[in-house]
Amino acid sequence: AAGGGPPLTGTGEIWRAFEENDGWGRIGEHATLSIVPLAIATAIGLPLGILATRLGHVGSFLVSTSAFVARMVPTFAVMALVMSLTSIGFWPAVVGLVLLGVPTVLLNTATGVRDADHHAVDAARGMGYTEGQVLRSIQLPLALPHIVTGVRTSAVLIIATAALAGMIGANGLGVTIAAGFTNDQD
Repeated sequence: AAGGGPPLTGTGEIWRAFEENDGWGRIGEHATLSIVPLAIATAIGLPLGILATRLGHVGSFLVSTSAFVARMVPTFAVMALVMSLTSIGFWPAVVGLVLLGVPTVLLNTATGVRDADHHAVDAARGMGYTEGQVLRSIQLPLALPHIVTGVRTSAVLIIATAALAGMIGANGLGVTIAAGFTNDQD
């Protein structure tokens, strides 16, 4: 279990080890380490995605380049880079997780707004809607499924990567996973 001994075999032993090693506290830390970066990534990615649709071809280029770079860089490399530029702990991990989460929200928001039904957008403009009204009343409601998909995908990425953040001093379930690796020595 926690001190190295024989492997846990029964459900009772596993539950006891979970409680002895502050399992609930680790789950709470992991949830916080996931929710905070997701909220920040959404708060950054949503307006940037909308802005990108207003910049025409330049905005499309920036969105596609951002998405390409984000998918190209390994997750662990982002966490290591943030750690090397700052320090270890909760907030550096949040910064790294936000950097991983923003591109997905941004890309899906821009795609959803840009691909909103052009007939509905043209009809709204024909009825005298301003660009802001078209965005709020037509494009954003039609883009909502894309936006939600982006936030959901970003959440999966952040939750999974938050376990790595535990290994750079941010606590959470990553600490438990790392401890499990060190205890599994025969």
